[in-house]
Amino acid sequence: MHPSAKGTLLLLLLLWRSHVAQGGFCLNLTHPLLVDTGFAAVNDLDEARCRASGFEWCPLVNETETWTENGISVEYFWFSPCCTGEQNVTLKVDDRDSYPTCRKGVPRRKCKRSDWLSKLMSDLVDKPSHEKLSPYEMLVPPSDLEMDASVNATPRPPPACICKPTDPECEMTSGDGAKCLICKTDRKCGGNVISLGLNIFKIESVDLRSSQLTLSTWLRTSWTDERLSFHKQCYGGVDTLDIQAKAGDLEQSKIWVPDLELYNSRDNIWDGSFPARLASIYACSSPARSSCGSVWWSRPGIISALCMYEGLVMFPFDILKCKLEIAGWSLDGRYQDIIPRAKDGGISWHNNPNAKEKAVAGLTAGGKFQNYAITDLKLERKVVFYDCCPSSPYPELIYEISFQRSSSYYVLKLIVPLLFLGVMALLTFWMPPASGERLGYGITVILAMLANDIVASELMPVCNERVFMDYLNLSAWLFGSLALLETGLVMLLYHKKCETWTEALVPTDAFRIFRSCYRRRKKERYIRRAGGSRVENLESRMKNAFSTKDSQLRRPMYKSIFWELDTNFDNELGIDEFERFWQPMFGQEWSRADAEKCLAKAGLDITLALTEAEFCYFCESSLPHKDDFEYLQQKLQFFMQLADHERNRIAAMWATRAQTIDDFAQWALPPGFVVVITWLSLCDEQTLIDLSENQSGFATTVFMGFVAFLILVLISAVISCAQSHFKQRARRLQSMKPGEPTMSWDSSDSLQIASVTSEPSPHLGERAESDDSGRCSI
Repeated sequence: MHPSAKGTLLLLLLLWRSHVAQGGFCLNLTHPLLVDTGFAAVNDLDEARCRASGFEWCPLVNETETWTENGISVEYFWFSPCCTGEQNVTLKVDDRDSYPTCRKGVPRRKCKRSDWLSKLMSDLVDKPSHEKLSPYEMLVPPSDLEMDASVNATPRPPPACICKPTDPECEMTSGDGAKCLICKTDRKCGGNVISLGLNIFKIESVDLRSSQLTLSTWLRTSWTDERLSFHKQCYGGVDTLDIQAKAGDLEQSKIWVPDLELYNSRDNIWDGSFPARLASIYACSSPARSSCGSVWWSRPGIISALCMYEGLVMFPFDILKCKLEIAGWSLDGRYQDIIPRAKDGGISWHNNPNAKEKAVAGLTAGGKFQNYAITDLKLERKVVFYDCCPSSPYPELIYEISFQRSSSYYVLKLIVPLLFLGVMALLTFWMPPASGERLGYGITVILAMLANDIVASELMPVCNERVFMDYLNLSAWLFGSLALLETGLVMLLYHKKCETWTEALVPTDAFRIFRSCYRRRKKERYIRRAGGSRVENLESRMKNAFSTKDSQLRRPMYKSIFWELDTNFDNELGIDEFERFWQPMFGQEWSRADAEKCLAKAGLDITLALTEAEFCYFCESSLPHKDDFEYLQQKLQFFMQLADHERNRIAAMWATRAQTIDDFAQWALPPGFVVVITWLSLCDEQTLIDLSENQSGFATTVFMGFVAFLILVLISAVISCAQSHFKQRARRLQSMKPGEPTMSWDSSDSLQIASVTSEPSPHLGERAESDDSGRCSI
């Protein structure tokens, strides 16, 4: 086709469209599907007949569209809503083509989006002064509830969301049982419905010590405000109006926003942690009016909640749970109903395994290398009655967030070192008691356990309840303390020099001090009663006993014997200490009565204890063959070496007993530690909760078990030591039988092995000849 012909054809087409577009149409709202929609059905009435019939005439272009509902179709004028309602008051028509324009006298093709938005903002919110325009009040919530204050007004039925006390959804009733106070239901309470959705973007922090949870979230709300309804064909095709909104701030908000608050919040949602954001108002586009006045308001912000954590008892293998309680603060469900968002069920987060459909919620949502990760998110809707407002139902959305701890970090940093310290504490059983580092090692391990417990306590709240880590620390500390107590007992026994358990375990030092003081007081009274002549006579005899050179040579040997016998270092010898001397020196046939007779002949009283001078005087006056210096020297050296052997025997006895306790601990405590740790690892959450709630019973059980264990250890130690003692005594008696080898000392001061015969010792015969009555040489 020739270019000039194409231009001519295009011009004719434009002229035809311009002719068709002009002319206007009659607002004959006759079809049932178009009632209360603002749209007019297509008709052929001209302006004169339209006005004569009592209808309004719309000067806009008469373009048409078809609407179908329930199988019924109707054709309607596309621009008819621009000539009805409040939009007709501010309508500006382009005289050139009968289309709406943004400003009077401005061709509609020169109107930009900003111009249309300015007009739309002025028409909906600012609203110029006109008697047909009702002002928009942002403080007044939208509502289609009809009001009637007449006497004969029909009482309103109760909201459908209220439960009866007998309903299974009722979770709590009033004291008299006549009213349901908490009801779990999805039934709506009123007409002004707020759809609420919560998208968790990231977990910022979990503070167990302050029970605080901080989340980075998107709070999504949507509702319908008929006062903000507009048709896009009347505003140049603008389908959304973005307008600033903020809760609790009249200067930054242009429209009404829902009354929402987080009940367990640290920072309020209302005029708090969620800043001002643009709200999107959607236009009407068809007689369905599905989006007329629909407002979508999504805000990013920080939710800082005070949680009553659940699941913490399994720390560090816990799955924590925190509930967020969101509801209206002032507006109840009759004027502001709250329901979960239908699109996602009111909840969403990154990698939600239960999501109905995949949705993008931020390209950087979620996180790696974090302490916690969300595992589940549940939502319940409940209707609650508070005592302040007994007739006002408050719908609430309860979000239960479950998040799991990165337990591998705590296993490597807390549990593994703690178990390692527990095992190290038990290694003391294999250390020799003679090692002085054994006790210091055990104390160091206990201090390391305490440091580990301090680190763990920094990650947990201060509360009465105990968690898994507490029981683990308690178990390790208990076995470490048992190992330390066993070490102390073993080292105590290993260095003992006494012969009996009573002397070893009973603190007899105080008794010895008292006995020493008592003896001195008794001796002073004895001296006063005896008179000065008798005391002077005894002192004179003691002085004369060491007047010769030979006696002065023997006196140092007597002193060495005295210091050997004085085991309690009180500078006195009692009858028990003195018995250690006369048995080896005078023979086993000597009795305590013989010793008392000899002491009495020397003018001494053993009940008052012997001083060093008195003991030396007794030895000089009572020992046989004291003139034979070589014999006496060998005799006394034999006693000293026999005392050394006795000390070695006692040391070996206590070393054996200490080793027996170590052997028992090696087989008792490490398996017990393994059993306790295994039992703790198999405990579920409910078992630990029961233990935490019954702390007195748990403490009693631990204490009784500890006492029973100590008793078992002591009984086993006593039995083992008694068996060892009886075996040693049997061997000693066996060695004293006639014909068996025994020890003696020759003139060369060396130990000789001889046979024990039934014949009496020649020295005993000589001693008997010297004194047949008292067996003393005095």
